[in-house]
Amino acid sequence: MATDKPRFSITLDAELYEKINDYQHAKKFATQTKAITDLIMRGAKALGLVIDDDSAIDAPEVVLSDAERDMILAYRQADARARQMVSLALEPWAPPADIEEAI
Repeated sequence: MATDKPRFSITLDAELYEKINDYQHAKKFATQTKAITDLIMRGAKALGLVIDDDSAIDAPEVVLSDAERDMILAYRQADARARQMVSLALEPWAPPADIEEAI
C-alpha cells in the first residue's frame, strides 16, 4: 500500500507489543497501524495536544487526578488476591432480604 503519509518505526518490549495486539483485536481494528493510531490519538487528546480534526478519532476526555493515577498503578501491580479484594469492595452492597424482619 503506497502512502504519502510520514512513516516511522518504533521498538517495543514484548509486553507492550502484546497489549497493543490485544487492543487491536478487542476493538476489531483491521491493522496494527489503525490500532496504534487510535491509541496515539487518544493519548494526544487526553494530553490536550492539538490534532487535525480530519484525522481525529472521537475519544472521551478523561482527566485523572494524581491520586487516581496512583491507585490505577497500584492496582495494576497488585496480585490476584488484592485485585479480588478491590472488586469486592467496589461491588454494590445490598442488605440481606431478612434484615427488615430483624428491625
